[in-house]
Amino acid sequence: MTNVWFRDVCEDAISVLGTGDATIIGGGAQEAKDKVVQHNGAGTVTIRDFTVVNAGKLYRSCGDCTDNKAKSPRHVIVENVRAFGMTSDLVGINSNFGDSATISGSCGSTKKVCTEYKGVNKGESGAGKVDTTANCLGNQGQLKTLPACGAASRLRHRVRQTRAL
Repeated sequence: MTNVWFRDVCEDAISVLGTGDATIIGGGAQEAKDKVVQHNGAGTVTIRDFTVVNAGKLYRSCGDCTDNKAKSPRHVIVENVRAFGMTSDLVGINSNFGDSATISGSCGSTKKVCTEYKGVNKGESGAGKVDTTANCLGNQGQLKTLPACGAASRLRHRVRQTRAL
């Protein structure tokens, strides 16, 4: 998906179902009450040069899908994302299912950059945040917060958006 904009997201803007990889380049989303990208199947989602404003999370691995463990692992690559007004984590993954997040080149304001969760199969109890961050990778995966977006960041983002058109 390239340069798609979601102006008023209800719950999820993008749901990645089934097995395989998905790439989201450019574009953005705003006003997502929960998350922007929900990842339900095994594979890798790459989110590059994306802007998110006033949302819960940018990305979340399914926490309690039917046959959740069988639909894992899930991986996310987040590059050059600009996040503003986030009410939760930039990324949430299920480390007990082997999920990973690789985060780099991003900026903005989030409660936390990467949070690991215990995923469960639908109907099971025990889902929730865990204290580890070993599967939060990349030069920003272990950061508590993202750096602020500066003028140079805004310029690089505009150049990438223009090249994508």
